[in-house]
Amino acid sequence: MTDSYSEVSTESWISRIGGSILGMGFGLIVFLVAFILLWWNEGRSVETYKSLKEGQKDALSIPIQPINQGNNGKLVYIQGPVLARDQLIDPDFSVAMSAIKLKRRVQMYQWIQTEKSNTVTNVGGGTTTTKSYTYHLDWTEAENDSRQYKEAVGHSNPAMPFKSQEFVARNVSLGDFSLNGSQIERMSDYQPLTVPVISLPKVMARRKITKTGHEFYVGENPFVPVVGDLKLNYEVVMPGQVSVVARQASNGFDPYVTKTGGTVDLFENGIKTLGEMFAIAQDENTVLTWILRGAGFALFWIALYLMLNPLVMISELVPLVGQLIAAGAGLFSLLAAIPLTLSTIATAWIIARPLLALSVLVAAGVSVSLIFLLPRQRPNQG
Repeated sequence: MTDSYSEVSTESWISRIGGSILGMGFGLIVFLVAFILLWWNEGRSVETYKSLKEGQKDALSIPIQPINQGNNGKLVYIQGPVLARDQLIDPDFSVAMSAIKLKRRVQMYQWIQTEKSNTVTNVGGGTTTTKSYTYHLDWTEAENDSRQYKEAVGHSNPAMPFKSQEFVARNVSLGDFSLNGSQIERMSDYQPLTVPVISLPKVMARRKITKTGHEFYVGENPFVPVVGDLKLNYEVVMPGQVSVVARQASNGFDPYVTKTGGTVDLFENGIKTLGEMFAIAQDENTVLTWILRGAGFALFWIALYLMLNPLVMISELVPLVGQLIAAGAGLFSLLAAIPLTLSTIATAWIIARPLLALSVLVAAGVSVSLIFLLPRQRPNQG
């Protein structure tokens, strides 16, 4: 079942030009953020790379028991089976389990609002915006507050009596060692848990409950759901094999600070060799580096477009010209963001990797040349 609702609003050209000027100032801030992010990311990447190389040479392989206190403060590599020493309890539904983690997943059948917007530029630079709101019924873990809906009448959701929740063991051992909270958090191999029966809390005591496979249905008819019906199931992380590379701290582990100033604190589910542990960490460092480079490039692109936006607003007094200027501003911002990103990365590398920095600066120079030369070459080629 789907309903819809629409509203139309207009904005004058004067209002838009004022907003674009404010956006220009915001663009300057975004530009600065992009530069800082890229600069920091390159330093972080090199530091992490060197720290992992240093750690791989210094890591000492140790057994899970007994504990040798002579290794305190050293970078150690250890792997083996873990044991959960806590019983996890969901007090709301009287479910108990000896495990690393216990997750209760609750979904409610409810109205969901989806918003779409379409803006048209009018003659004279003003805009007309049509916002469409559609409403459909679906299962979701998130609580949708229907009081905030544009068309709340007929699309009312009750408050969720209970929400999804995760229960985590505090005492998890690896031989004679204890895992810390960060290491326990990284254990995420969830599996479905079959719970024979649950007890409904008092606020739901009068509601009908039906069990279907791993799931409990709270409502009259699982095949004909109504707003407010609930679906509930459990997932669990059971004890298994893990591999750790970290600083030994008495009977536990801490991040190891390397001579280069970085830290080594590796954790993997399953049995991994020392080489595999560091290879995975280096791969993760590479992926994160490129993600942040992409984010920096996108921020430069956005910043440049925001700073050019007042020009676009002025040109939109003539709709066709405005569309061409807007497209040109977007393309110029995209092309200009490339050398800005490359030169920022290269500048950050000058101390750590001078030869590589020089090659990147050359690439940045070539990209700048292409921006200005390509438009001139096209007529000659024609």
